[in-house]
Amino acid sequence: MTTFRPRPAERRDVGAISVVLARAFQDDPVYRFAIPDPRRRAQVLPGLMRTMVTVMHAGMGPTEVVDVDGHVVGAAAWDDPGAVEPGPWRSARALPGLVRAVGSRLTAFGELGAALEHARPTTPHRYLFHLGTDPGWWGHGVGTALLRPALAGADARGETVYLETRPENVGYYERFGFAVAGEIPSSPVPLVGMSR
Repeated sequence: MTTFRPRPAERRDVGAISVVLARAFQDDPVYRFAIPDPRRRAQVLPGLMRTMVTVMHAGMGPTEVVDVDGHVVGAAAWDDPGAVEPGPWRSARALPGLVRAVGSRLTAFGELGAALEHARPTTPHRYLFHLGTDPGWWGHGVGTALLRPALAGADARGETVYLETRPENVGYYERFGFAVAGEIPSSPVPLVGMSR
């Protein structure tokens, strides 16, 4: 089995991260809800991921990637403890990218985001904003390589870690010590909060 070594993302990785996350989340219920047409979703999701990673969550925590032969095949974007929401300035800067991607579903997408924010722990925690692997690399350990060192660092600092996922992914995250914190109330798609 290949040993993957995550590294901090650099500015030059933004395009590749956007594409990898878009491919990883193409069929995710959150993005199917936000952009129902699959062909349109495939076209606009890279731009939405770019907006979310480089504007909405810029500077809120580290983003790490795994490369294979110089190509990004996985990415994890984290928010540091205390970085709980983008705030009005980032939200305003992100608005054009959000409108381009979700169009008339902007209000519904915003309500989903508000439901996620409302369900997050009130105490400081490290937040796994997005973890995605290019589908061609699913099952090869890329996600594990991105999670393990980040979780070890959080443990060393005594940090709680939190994420949301769809119910069918619960078993995957339980392998890393996460436990179900509860379903996300008011979410239009089935999502579960997990913490460790």
